[in-house]
Amino acid sequence: STSIISNTVSAIDRKVKINNCDGVDRNVGLQSISVGDHYVHYSNGDDIKFFARVELGRSGGIPDVAAFTIILYCLFIVTFWNSKQGSEALILIASGMISFFSINPYLIQLVYWRIHMIEKQRRSCTLLSQLTSF
Repeated sequence: STSIISNTVSAIDRKVKINNCDGVDRNVGLQSISVGDHYVHYSNGDDIKFFARVELGRSGGIPDVAAFTIILYCLFIVTFWNSKQGSEALILIASGMISFFSINPYLIQLVYWRIHMIEKQRRSCTLLSQLTSF
């Protein structure tokens, strides 16, 4: 069955009417009718604002990763402060390891977060389709 979204969407409310059901979140409505191959999502400023609000906020991952990396690099500088000549390779290898192990937990977290969001979207779409079929 095809879904019909009303043409008027409030910038404040962001609720739409789908299949005579009022008050459906606009994003849920767009996701529920865009399951086909023809949907293409174009990124805009709202996506960047959402990313900044989620990832750069108090509970976001980027500030934690940055603080952890700064602490590790400070310890790294203290460790190799008076190193002998010829230890440049050790310094490069150590800095690469610090960079990898600092950013890796954040990157793994992003994958799990994305999978969680996709599963949540599918549950919402399934529930929405079940509700509209009654």
